[in-house]
Amino acid sequence: MSITVIFHSNLSRITGREKVEMDASYEDVSSLLNGLTAMFPSLKEELYDNNGQLDFEYQILLNGSSINAKGGPSAPLEDGDEITFLMPLSGGLA
Repeated sequence: MSITVIFHSNLSRITGREKVEMDASYEDVSSLLNGLTAMFPSLKEELYDNNGQLDFEYQILLNGSSINAKGGPSAPLEDGDEITFLMPLSGGLA
């Protein structure tokens, strides 16, 4: 029983992993983030601003949908869920 966390871009370099399995006992995204930053301390400064608030520089997906559409950091988690961190893309033709 676990929650899969997938890191892309810079976060995979920071953690040294592209994927990690976390215990399914985390009740929401916020508590999972606390567990991840305890496991990978460098994530804290990457994911949070100077006031300790989630920075949202990265898009955080819960089962393929933005956590913002599911209650933000308080979005509930269940066994088998997948959290994905994506670096926002920008650009295109001007």
